[in-house]
Amino acid sequence: MFATLTYIAWIQHEDFMAITTQLIDQELSILVDGRLDFSIHEEFCATFQKNDKAINSYVIDMHKATHLDSSGLGMMLLLRIHAKDNKAQLRIVKCSHAIKKVLTIASFDRMFVIE
Repeated sequence: MFATLTYIAWIQHEDFMAITTQLIDQELSILVDGRLDFSIHEEFCATFQKNDKAINSYVIDMHKATHLDSSGLGMMLLLRIHAKDNKAQLRIVKCSHAIKKVLTIASFDRMFVIE
């Protein structure tokens, strides 16, 4: 089974942020393109709340992420709780050096698998 959805949000200064999801078998990949902050909260949460029963693995792909703030960290924690409640695995992959530094400072490397 293969499905791709794209959520788009416009934020200040005409910046662009998109969340793209890809469901293959029972793994949901969430691609972050741009800023992961409060402006995309609803779209980010919608990506994992609608297909929760069929998912056994979540992957947050950060290779196109340009910014991560405390609200973005909070959204990742919401996904972590959701995944744990559904007995699913969760990985954060392809982080830039700056994004990985934010995750490490926030001790997310102790709570998440970061590749």
